[in-house]
Amino acid sequence: MYSRSVTLDGSSKIYKVPEFVQLACSFSSSLMIRNNHGTFDTKSIMGMMSFNPRDGVLTITGEGSDEQTAVDALVHFLSGEV
Repeated sequence: MYSRSVTLDGSSKIYKVPEFVQLACSFSSSLMIRNNHGTFDTKSIMGMMSFNPRDGVLTITGEGSDEQTAVDALVHFLSGEV
């Protein structure tokens, strides 16, 4: 299991839900995202649309063969580094 946190400042790409879910689905690992309001499957378009935070700290956790690569890619996406 591998986890990383990212802080959203309101300008994050989390509003690009389809692109975020597509990126998550490109990995074989199970990937979850959470904040103080709940935990959601990053590969679920409906779950991610209902999650949709604007700011605060998010933690992304992966479990599987490519967990580190997957979590790092999602953190980079949210950080605007990709």
